[in-house]
Amino acid sequence: MIELIFCLRQREKLPDTDYEDIGSYSCSCFEDLEELELAFKLPRKNKAIAIGRIREINGPIWKNKEDSHIHWFLYKDANAVEDFHIKR
Repeated sequence: MIELIFCLRQREKLPDTDYEDIGSYSCSCFEDLEELELAFKLPRKNKAIAIGRIREINGPIWKNKEDSHIHWFLYKDANAVEDFHIKR
């Protein structure tokens, strides 16, 4: 069994989230910057974009076939911080 990280506070902020959908527990990443900006309505105050390399050593990935969206299911002890830098 894979132990995943997810934010419990998300339930408070998004009560209409479908927690039966496995995608609710992933970290959303995009290969295309424009798709990311559209999906998350960026740029926004106090929000940043991190760019880096997704490595499966930190958790499995599931790539969406329709666009550049990637679900990244981080392991509890994942340390992906070193693989990313803040773009803006």
